[in-house]
Amino acid sequence: DRRARTLLRALALAANADGHIDAAERKMIDKKLGVLGDEGQAFFRAELKRRRHTTMQLLDEEIDGPREAYEIYVLSCLVCADVSTRERRFLNQLAKHLGVGPAIAREIEAEARRAAGLDEDGRRRGRAARR
Repeated sequence: DRRARTLLRALALAANADGHIDAAERKMIDKKLGVLGDEGQAFFRAELKRRRHTTMQLLDEEIDGPREAYEIYVLSCLVCADVSTRERRFLNQLAKHLGVGPAIAREIEAEARRAAGLDEDGRRRGRAARR
């Protein structure tokens, strides 16, 4: 359906925010894709291939209201929890584009880091952060 396609496009956009998908991002994505079935997984893989053409403006055309914008930001934070400089820039731009205020964005990001097992600085426990 339209909503699922929009969320999958957002997932592909966030996953490629830093130019690559690392093992932790791949694990989280595979877990999410497992519930989609073959059609959803095929759609997501196609979106990854055309990622150069998926932009925030393209997503904007598909977003159906503030609740869906919030869901997209939450999903993007889960994918970008181990924040690199490029992911930080992407999340800042996405929050602004979606109308997610700074205080709410910080709360969502903190929760995403906790869910991903990261410390306050976005580092995996026991490992240095990517920068």
